[in-house]
Amino acid sequence: MDLTLLQANNVTWLSNVTLNVTSSSDADIGYLTTMRFLLFPLAVGLSFAIGLGCNIIRRRCSGESGYDLVDYL
Repeated sequence: MDLTLLQANNVTWLSNVTLNVTSSSDADIGYLTTMRFLLFPLAVGLSFAIGLGCNIIRRRCSGESGYDLVDYL
């Protein structure tokens, strides 16, 4: 077998493998899009709820009533 032909076959095989590995099917794209639109709002809402809960706990532990800013005006 000729060395040039062998190298050409290896390049073709490697390019086919790379193409098959990196290409994604429609099902993968739909799954990732669904996960992005479901998980991103969930993560934002969860971080907002955690921040709000920490703020409420901090105010209650420090004795702030939440109306302290009105007293300063």
